[in-house]
Amino acid sequence: MSLCQLRVASSYSLRHGTAPPAALVAAAAARGQPMAALTDRDGVHGAAEHLSACAGAGLDPLLGTDLGLASPEGGRVVLLARGAAGWASVCALVTAAHAGQGPVAITPDQVAHHPQGLVVLLGPDSDVGRLLAQGRPGRAAELLHAWRATGAQVALAPHDHGAPGQRQVARDLLRLGDAERVLVVLTNAVRYPDPAGAPVAWALDRIRAHAPGPFEAGPRVERAHLATGQEMLEVAAGVCAGDQTRARRLLAHTQALATSCVLDPVADLGWGRLHLPDRPGARAELRIRVAEGAARLGLDQGSRASTARERAAHELDIIDRMGLWSYFLTVADAAAAIRARGIRCSARGSAVGSLVVHLLGISAIDPLEHGLLMERFCTPSRPGQPDIDLDVESARRLEAYDAVIASHPGQSAAVSMMETYRARSALRDAGMALSLPAVEVHRLACALPRVRAARIRQTLAELPELRHLQSLDATHVEKLVSLAERLDGLPQHVAMHPCGLVLSDEGMGARMPTQPSRAGYPMVHAD
Repeated sequence: MSLCQLRVASSYSLRHGTAPPAALVAAAAARGQPMAALTDRDGVHGAAEHLSACAGAGLDPLLGTDLGLASPEGGRVVLLARGAAGWASVCALVTAAHAGQGPVAITPDQVAHHPQGLVVLLGPDSDVGRLLAQGRPGRAAELLHAWRATGAQVALAPHDHGAPGQRQVARDLLRLGDAERVLVVLTNAVRYPDPAGAPVAWALDRIRAHAPGPFEAGPRVERAHLATGQEMLEVAAGVCAGDQTRARRLLAHTQALATSCVLDPVADLGWGRLHLPDRPGARAELRIRVAEGAARLGLDQGSRASTARERAAHELDIIDRMGLWSYFLTVADAAAAIRARGIRCSARGSAVGSLVVHLLGISAIDPLEHGLLMERFCTPSRPGQPDIDLDVESARRLEAYDAVIASHPGQSAAVSMMETYRARSALRDAGMALSLPAVEVHRLACALPRVRAARIRQTLAELPELRHLQSLDATHVEKLVSLAERLDGLPQHVAMHPCGLVLSDEGMGARMPTQPSRAGYPMVHAD
């Protein structure tokens, strides 16, 4: 039998998950699972990679998130999206969770404002599960009632990874579900594709414990993996005290819930579609501004007027066929807003081959004079969308951001990016996880060039000046390097991309959540 795990953390769950979404999807496909879920902690940065991997593997995707709870009981809650409305609710709640000054967390009241299409999973680490573990079933039932009052669908989602007390809490959740007539499902809280990833997860817990902010490490287990259906049946039998019929029914309910949360990437998420800023009358406005540009530059008369008119008409026809009127006008407005603040701004790349780009004032280069072609930049026969790059003064980059955001009538945000482990940072954090002397680990890390963590061993062997580093004994060095190389490429933290803004329509917040950067700019959960 196959079973979709409903709670899956990838490496985009910073210092928690151990594998990228593509690796998790590949593991799910290898186990014969028809669906794959991704519910990363505190965000949806891995959503695009998950959707692409599912499409490549022929699996149906599920998406959601795993958020902290801002309540006296604390804990975490998993939110699954059902349809477009559910995805919009997930995006709104992730944005709300990042809006406060404290930890990334939400409350049931916030869920009550966005219940549409939302499935709330309450596991052993939820407020309800924690109260059951404390022997307070009455208070747990009260909180369960509060969750049901939000309007979202609520399911109790026990897991049993073999840690002390987990099976009893799982049985208590099952008993509570029976008493309150609430759906109960069974899922692992997945952190790695297979048990071999457990040591990396333990190391990440040690690393996270030394980082700023509140943190509660879970128990050290080896079963928080993408278990097969047969493995989950054995777990279910243990949770159901040997009742095989009840165990199979529990897994059937889990699979039914997963099926109901399968997302259509195109219909539900707008995957692959172009979401341009709303601009009524954009087609006519673009033609007016192109004509005004021709008059301003003297291309509406004289010997080049006929050539310019024919070229502009040809390019406008291409833009019409691609429906990109709003795109060109938005970029033109952005360039004008930047220059209005006295910031130098110029276009570069193949976009300068477009006469329309020149006439709109985006580029100072006349493509007719230099024999440049529009088709290198924009044509229906080329895959992807055209790309107009604007270069601004680096020292005034944030001023340029402010100018563009202030001038844009729709929603806007900066682009986020993931800072990942490389050799030096991986060695330092691996040394921390292994409790090795920080001074000696630092000395070794500083001796390495700036290479990927996966190349530490190779670099140590290739560079003669590194072969005689004897500050740590050979056993410790081997453990350190082995762990550091396994951290290769794992995201460490989210940062604001230095060169990108997203300018969209008013529906952007329903397609992708945002979180504030250190500089205060909202960042979309996508690179």
